[in-house]
Amino acid sequence: MIWQLKKRRSLTYVKSAPLFFQYIMTLSFHIQEHIQKKKPLICEVSQPAVSAEQLHVRTDVVLKQFKCRVCSAKFSTVGDLNRHIITHGKKTYTCGDCSAAFKYIHNLRTHLTNHLREKRYKCLECLASFSQKSNLKCHLRTHSNEKPYKCDICQTAFSHINRIKTHMVTHTGEKPYECIVCSAGFSRPDALKVHMRYHTGEKPYICNICAARFSTQSYWNIHKRKHTGEKPYICRICLATFISSSQLNVHIRIHLEEKPYKCETCLAGFNFLIHLKMHMRTHTGEKPFTCKICSSSFARSGTLNTHIKKKHT
Repeated sequence: MIWQLKKRRSLTYVKSAPLFFQYIMTLSFHIQEHIQKKKPLICEVSQPAVSAEQLHVRTDVVLKQFKCRVCSAKFSTVGDLNRHIITHGKKTYTCGDCSAAFKYIHNLRTHLTNHLREKRYKCLECLASFSQKSNLKCHLRTHSNEKPYKCDICQTAFSHINRIKTHMVTHTGEKPYECIVCSAGFSRPDALKVHMRYHTGEKPYICNICAARFSTQSYWNIHKRKHTGEKPYICRICLATFISSSQLNVHIRIHLEEKPYKCETCLAGFNFLIHLKMHMRTHTGEKPFTCKICSSSFARSGTLNTHIKKKHT
């Protein structure tokens, strides 16, 4: 008997058999039952259609015959297996502009469009340009200090939705990314990548004005504002301006009279960590600043500078 497959209203059926199937794969399983159980190829009595559960089981057993020797994943075709095996190898396609590496050439091509894309969305405040309007919108929040995304747990606010998603991981306490040098743990892979630069000394971000180098893009951006004079963060109480949000946050403590840094010896409170460190020297007697002319030592750099002006100039 020769099987002839026909189509009628999206239903696949077998000639000479009263049993209809909606999918050709289901028909294939039905035929295999005849072969395995040595039944005649013509259905004399209609059998129930293959259930979804049976179809799922048979798909895993029958169709996924090709197994990866590295991770034991199974695939239905050799082509799917070969494409999967590539993911275990090294990244071979590298971007000539930024050295980003990719496993597949089509991913590299997609990445290159980001370099070639025209940046036609410009910020009127600092003349920064962006290829997407959404990126410009996020950037403008650095000037307005707008932070519309707030953490429900600690009330910390963020300017971008991706940053609050990253922040939420800090509340779980999970740190699955570990430094192989010092075993420090991190909740995000990008945080581990930045941390590794402290061990390697890598500083990929270079100032094109003074050639200063930085390990993170955020430090690089803050440094550039020292050259441009830009201070986009404004105190709403006294209108003082700052080059970074962290400087603004520290400044606001003065208005709120917050003193989060406490001396464990005398319980004195301080607005800034550096002030606490200087205060601790009154207890320890430490004098880390030494005059190179007369070898006198001092607890503060300002005191050393005053000494040099009075005694040696």
